[in-house]
Amino acid sequence: MRLFVGVPLDDIVRRYVCDVSTALRGKMGRMRASWVKEENYHITLMFIGEVPDKEVSAIKDKLSAIRFRPLTLTLFHVGYFGNPPKVLWVGVQPSENLTDLASQVNNILGGNMDRFHPHITLARIKGRVSSDFYSTVDSAMVKPLEWNVDRFILFRSQLAPGGSIYTPLEIYYADEGK
Repeated sequence: MRLFVGVPLDDIVRRYVCDVSTALRGKMGRMRASWVKEENYHITLMFIGEVPDKEVSAIKDKLSAIRFRPLTLTLFHVGYFGNPPKVLWVGVQPSENLTDLASQVNNILGGNMDRFHPHITLARIKGRVSSDFYSTVDSAMVKPLEWNVDRFILFRSQLAPGGSIYTPLEIYYADEGK
């Protein structure tokens, strides 16, 4: 079973990110890319990968030991990973509380925080980009929308011809009293 741990977006932010994605897609012309579906937007805290079914219960138990307070995240800007670009994303402003949550997840599951860069993937780029890709990304404006995060989720990710299917396996809620 293919697993990852992520933070969901609220409905308003998810809809806005979809609007940003649609606008960028229109400006990117014939760029070959796999665009993420609106219902799949999230921030990955840790990609776990393939895990035997019999180990899922232990992962759920480990994650249940994590304690965190509700936090607020804010959309930040559009960017990309790779040279040439491979992933187009919307980032969130740096958040010590989010970094702490990701660190707890990675520590408890034996992950690596070196590559943690909180973002919402818009597209996975399949080929070369045109020269106007860079100016389009640089000029993209993102409203600093905020949303409250009171949970993280262990997701199953199934690869399918029409795009990945993410199924929540377990939801972990913040400690309200802290």
